[in-house]
Amino acid sequence: MAVDGFALVMVGGVGAILLVLWLIGRATPGDGTETVGLRSAREIEERRTSLEIEDDEQVREALANLRARRAAREAEEEA
Repeated sequence: MAVDGFALVMVGGVGAILLVLWLIGRATPGDGTETVGLRSAREIEERRTSLEIEDDEQVREALANLRARRAAREAEEEA
């Protein structure tokens, strides 16, 4: 049984391409999600939690400013 030269070249080429892609994958740090802009569930949850904390702080600050203005206005009306 003789092996066709074209088939040998094609199988060798596909094998070489697969080998190169595998080596690139091994050399790349991480799991590749950063490359395509994806984040893990843990990173998403941590970011969401930090944003909620930041929102709570902003609301508390706004309420404190509102109370201070209201107290100043009431003190001004009494005077």
